[in-house]
Amino acid sequence: MSDLLVDLFEGILSAIGPVFISECSPTEIRGALVTFYNFNIILGQFCAYVVALIFGHVPDTGWRKGSFK
Repeated sequence: MSDLLVDLFEGILSAIGPVFISECSPTEIRGALVTFYNFNIILGQFCAYVVALIFGHVPDTGWRKGSFK
């Protein structure tokens, strides 16, 4: 149930975030701020991929080394 709520609110916030930024920012830098927001989302996903790639080859437990022992 908690996963459902997290996914639901994550989806809502990912849609509302750029709209809020574009409504609150000055017109001169509005596009740059929304682009910067989206770029940071993609950068975070890339960093998570790199960390999973590095720790994915740990034998026996994979990247969840200390989570479930």
